Amino acid sequence: MVDLKHKVRAFLYLSLPGETSWNTFIEDANGDYNFTWANWNQSEKIEVTLRKGEEDLTWPALDNEAPDEEYYATKSEYLTLLSNCVSAIEKEGWGKVVVSRQQLIAKKINPLNLTKELTKAYPKACVYCWIHPNTGCWIGATPELLLEQKNQQIKTMSLAGTLRPNGPDTFKLKEEEEQDMVTEFVYNRLKAERGVSAVKRGDLKAMQAGDLQHLKTEITAKVNDDFNAQKLITKLHPTPAVAGFPQKETLAYLEKIEGYNRAYYTGYFGLEHKDIKRYYVNLRCINVFNNAFIAYAGGGITAQSVAEDEWLETEAKMEAILRIARR
Repeated sequence: MVDLKHKVRAFLYLSLPGETSWNTFIEDANGDYNFTWANWNQSEKIEVTLRKGEEDLTWPALDNEAPDEEYYATKSEYLTLLSNCVSAIEKEGWGKVVVSRQQLIAKKINPLNLTKELTKAYPKACVYCWIHPNTGCWIGATPELLLEQKNQQIKTMSLAGTLRPNGPDTFKLKEEEEQDMVTEFVYNRLKAERGVSAVKRGDLKAMQAGDLQHLKTEITAKVNDDFNAQKLITKLHPTPAVAGFPQKETLAYLEKIEGYNRAYYTGYFGLEHKDIKRYYVNLRCINVFNNAFIAYAGGGITAQSVAEDEWLETEAKMEAILRIARR
């Protein structure tokens, strides 16, 4: 529970991929939009009914200060963590583990202004600003679709492997194998799900996300009336793109070694309206407080990982928001 001094209703600013404008949503029991906000391991989930609001909505002030007791890893601590993770992967025979970290930035920002700037900077991302008395304020520009359903068609993606600025020019075998683990996981989950048929994998492509590139495979399928989107999401999330493979074992490992609570970073959020459902993985995000904000990033660690390279990848991922927030 986030201790906001002045309790407020839920508010959401949302700009879908390909859009250059945004929509405002306000909590309203009589609204016709359903919004879900879940944390990274699905132990916490908030479901709110929303209605569209005015574009020039005045957002409530944030009164909660950033916690100073949280664990913020230094570079040397994170490098040690990654080296230990590689050893664990080799010992256990795991495919990958996604190790994350957080960074506290002592700067006060205007959440709404930052959201608008992110919408301009990342038109291909799903950009949002979400505030709720139980979660506080979160802002993100995520490139990863978790699930979209339009009538009897669904779409998802596997997204893994990263090329950062000033790094290698091409994806290596490590990134290709990492991405393939995610693709196989998602594809097999869909194939086994009730009410799902005609599951198809698209071609492997490079996807531009700001200054970064990722490997992406789109996966599509048909569904019938037996299909339940929430049940599928429960089985998919967290995918190996944000946790690890195998799922159960690597989740337990991460909860022991990361040293902090990811909260809603690498969780998911989704908006449902009539016959359209869209859910996204909460990446490239920050948790905003009155006096500061916390940035998050992680990378897929395999037996071939080099700790220094993985550190630089997290730096590049955080920079996606930090370079705009510093303005």
